[in-house]
Amino acid sequence: MKVQDRIDKSTPRPRRRRQDPNRDTPSTRQSAQSTLNIDLREDYSPRALGILEAAQRVVVRDGAEKLSLRAIAREAGESTSLVLYHFSSMEKLEALLLDSLWRDIVVEFVARLNAMPTGQGARIDALVEFHAKIARKPGLYRTYVDLVAHVVPNPGIRENVALIYETYRLEINHPFFAAPGLADADVAGRAALALAAGEGIPIDALVSAREHSQDVVFELLSHILKVAAGVRSAPPRDAVDRRDDSKPVRPLFDELPSAGTAQRLIEAGQNLIRTGGVRSVSLEACAKESGESRPSVGYHFGNKKKFLDAVAAAALRDLIISIEQHLNKRGGFTAHDLATRYFRPKSPFALVILMLPLILQTPSLAALARDANDYIHLTIASFLKAAAPGGSHTNYVGLARLYTSSLIGLSLQHLYDPRNFDPKPALECLCKAVLRPDTASAAGR
Repeated sequence: MKVQDRIDKSTPRPRRRRQDPNRDTPSTRQSAQSTLNIDLREDYSPRALGILEAAQRVVVRDGAEKLSLRAIAREAGESTSLVLYHFSSMEKLEALLLDSLWRDIVVEFVARLNAMPTGQGARIDALVEFHAKIARKPGLYRTYVDLVAHVVPNPGIRENVALIYETYRLEINHPFFAAPGLADADVAGRAALALAAGEGIPIDALVSAREHSQDVVFELLSHILKVAAGVRSAPPRDAVDRRDDSKPVRPLFDELPSAGTAQRLIEAGQNLIRTGGVRSVSLEACAKESGESRPSVGYHFGNKKKFLDAVAAAALRDLIISIEQHLNKRGGFTAHDLATRYFRPKSPFALVILMLPLILQTPSLAALARDANDYIHLTIASFLKAAAPGGSHTNYVGLARLYTSSLIGLSLQHLYDPRNFDPKPALECLCKAVLRPDTASAAGR
């Protein structure tokens, strides 16, 4: 069932029909619907694709904050009215802009679905390779990260992106895990986990500056998905990470305040970013949000750039603290604990995702993020190694990277659709996978 079919059945109010926005030469112009009609089997029309490619160039050259109807039309050499004819609104255009980054790979993959192998193990390999193929375009993922921070604070764009993600879960990932006797929640959980890891792995690699090693993590993803499906699978033996025996070194955050006026100002900045993105932050707005005076912001941080750098560094520090608390909590490695810790309004993962463009563009913050990511990987790897003594798995750092990548991807899905997306089924699958990655189910033994 297509996204539009589900929308029409669940929404009682009448909707006006419009022509397919991908058609080049309309005979008449009708009013736009308020929802997207996603068909993964058809690519965009040449003219619509040209507009989306122009929008991509604007983002790459000027940043997502400079994205506007006039800027896109000027870059595409089209009129603003023609741009709106094809996409009906900027919200839909920006949502489809995210999807267009790898639409050619998606259309090619969907066209081959009927010719896929019948064995579930081979089908899982094909699905993971599809996600890995997208991930091998780090330049596009930089653009994607920039767009995410721009999209999430806008409810209109976010609603449309949520529909795209629901389509991906149901029409691409879901069919690979459906099996007789398997509960719908388990199928949905595995589909969401596959999509989350597929997105999170390249973002994690982007932060760690280890794009070359992400294929190893995709091999681990294929392995745990097969094990979850009851398919016999041996963990990748040639994927040992040299950092497995390294001792975690915690980054220093000595210059960051932990209390007092400066900390209240940082918390105010974080609150503004969660609701309106980085662009919503000004020293005046921060002073108002914190209840402090405007001069106090300048006194503690000097200027807006230094203030935002401090907010980003504090977000990385808070993420480390949250993960340390999670691993130190007895019985805390459960889907319920993960859901309450990382999928709440003040989630540290969500805040770091919203600040990633700033972090990656600032050399000092990018270096701090790499150190933080290394520390997180090694700390989780040490925990997993101690939790599964004697296991046949050798790449605990790779498994830790898969774990954090999955949390990043699930956080993205939750950011787009916080009311309707339930991460718990995927978290259940993730917890089982990372704690016993080399143990097949009864069906696979």
